[in-house]
Amino acid sequence: METNSTSLVTVLSSAHGRQRRLERNIGKRDLQAAIKYGTREPGHPCPRTGERRWRYTFADVVYVTDEEGRKEITSWPAPGCGIDVEKVLITPEMRANHKEALGSIAKKANWTSHTVVVVDQSGSMRKTDVADGVMRADAVWVALALDFVGQQLRVGEAEAATDVFSLIGMRGHGEVLLHQRPVDWILYNDLIDLLRVSTPSGPGNYVPALDKAENLLMSNQCGSCALLLLFLSDGRPGDNVAGGSALTHWQAACCVKALASRFRRRLTVGAIAFGPPGEEFGTLQAIAEASKECGSDGHFIAAPLCAHALSKAFTSLSSTLSNTRTELTDVNGSHQRKVRDVPREPSGALDDEMLTESWFLYVRPITITRWGPQGWESEPLERMRVAMKKYVFGVGAERLVRKFRLVNENGAFVGPKLVAKETQFIGDLSNGDLKAFHSIFCKTQTQAQMLATKFNDAVSSLPGTAWSAAQIRFLECSVYMVHDQNLGRIGLLVEKMLDPQRYKKWKSKKGSVSSQADLESAAMPTDANFGSASSNHNSNSNSNSSNSNNNNSSNNDDQDGDGSADLRPIDNNSNNNSSNNNNSNVQFDLADVPQAFSHFTYRHTNRKMLVCDLQGALDSSKYPPVFELTDPVIHYSSVTGRAQVYGRRDKGRAGINEFFSTHQCSELCRQLNRRFLPPSRGQPLYIHASLSQSNNNKNFNNKD
Repeated sequence: METNSTSLVTVLSSAHGRQRRLERNIGKRDLQAAIKYGTREPGHPCPRTGERRWRYTFADVVYVTDEEGRKEITSWPAPGCGIDVEKVLITPEMRANHKEALGSIAKKANWTSHTVVVVDQSGSMRKTDVADGVMRADAVWVALALDFVGQQLRVGEAEAATDVFSLIGMRGHGEVLLHQRPVDWILYNDLIDLLRVSTPSGPGNYVPALDKAENLLMSNQCGSCALLLLFLSDGRPGDNVAGGSALTHWQAACCVKALASRFRRRLTVGAIAFGPPGEEFGTLQAIAEASKECGSDGHFIAAPLCAHALSKAFTSLSSTLSNTRTELTDVNGSHQRKVRDVPREPSGALDDEMLTESWFLYVRPITITRWGPQGWESEPLERMRVAMKKYVFGVGAERLVRKFRLVNENGAFVGPKLVAKETQFIGDLSNGDLKAFHSIFCKTQTQAQMLATKFNDAVSSLPGTAWSAAQIRFLECSVYMVHDQNLGRIGLLVEKMLDPQRYKKWKSKKGSVSSQADLESAAMPTDANFGSASSNHNSNSNSNSSNSNNNNSSNNDDQDGDGSADLRPIDNNSNNNSSNNNNSNVQFDLADVPQAFSHFTYRHTNRKMLVCDLQGALDSSKYPPVFELTDPVIHYSSVTGRAQVYGRRDKGRAGINEFFSTHQCSELCRQLNRRFLPPSRGQPLYIHASLSQSNNNKNFNNKD
């Protein structure tokens, strides 16, 4: 089902609507014309004196006057002025589907998602300072209809029979405007109706609205339902409490923390600041931060009265909800996966120095298994016991993370701090093979480390980098087989604990690392020496030979059965040619290393796989410094059509395309992946692989 309008931005670009809004602003100053020509109806009495008032509507402006009609009390633009959004024609088939969807969502076990939206409806939302005089509230209704609900329906991300939507208007109290509705075109039309009839007024009190949102979210606690709390306001809270704004700030954060602690990764919180630059949005920021502190996905998005930014915010949060919904779906896509209800460790909790009641203690027999070239290799753990914290301190896309320690016969912790990772889904616990869930993670991490070794060698071969470039290292992981009193024999994936304060994800477009001081001061100038014409030609010959072999091997893709790629060297030997160099000056820094590694893995495996979603900590105490990484994603491109060779997060060719759609090569990237052309007229030429990357991306589906 298509509509003429596809986004808030296109609607506001209408010349006709812009003219109507300008005319409205002129008429707003003409009260006499409104009294003479407008429509009159009784207004709400004065809240202090009870005196009668009149309400006049004229030229898309509403005026409120005293009983005699001589004094203007207030005025505001009529809802929807200058915004022409057509409602969708509802067919009999749509009505039948809507009725069927209502029956489906009556059973809460059928829900795959529940979105609860809180929209500020205070008096300030009547201001006309968006895009040539659009009222703030009107812009929100249009964006919510077109860019959130409409977009999901157009691309097929929403399913009316399983996806649910609720809406709260935030005034002096929280008012539920739409209660647990199917996400369909009828909901879309209802949002368009709000554009025409909803009138902002009074204060915008955060706490009552959050209480209403909490009740709606808690109404369905099925572990397979993805949740989104979207909270939009144009300013600070209007709550009038004895403790002032500081108490409101604290109450709002506590409410969100309670939700995040309960739902963890299933919940996404989006706090949208839709107000003028300079407005105070500390409470909105606290809401987003509170959700992240307790294991949920929190986003603070500033959209300073900008239609494009508001549309982008709704679209982004819609995409996040879709990703969460996908995580909660089993591999075959046949049903939703239920999440285990495990208590979370309070934020900032101190590490225990000894065994306490907050730990599970496991005694012999304990077996340690490691993933090797021939599969699992096992050995018993002698003279030791192990302990695992009862509370979770981290949650990933697939797994729960708890603190883990070795315990000696005297009950004291020994050895380094460790973490234990286990599935967060109930269905995985019933798998008869206790190591099966962990095998794909061990296989992925082992494969990533093999590529990291090749990358480290390639970087150290670049002139001037042997003792300065950072190393990439993936943590070694093992599976401990223990006996749990409640679950029986279980497997726990155990690895070194990285410093939580330094744990980062390297996922930005340019490979930069957010707020890690070590990277901000660790620039590494490097002189890259290109070879002479003769040496370049030789490198090219070797490269052609190697590439020929690689191309042949790609035709045998998947014959080994385990998804392992051929690890063949690229033309890095050319980097070692220091004679007759052109003394080109090349600079790169630590921030370039992670994404340069990702690009390297793609080229080094002859475009079969790409290691990305890099996360971990930089150990700057070593020289050269080391990126200690864990839980990577490998996207594997299979010519025989095998999917998810490296687990649920392996998106194959689509994942590779997604990486290169935002990747921007650094100088390190270019040096590692350059390719040489035959010399022309005595001049050495070289071309970087990424120069033709855009063309390659267009034809990915046709390549091996």
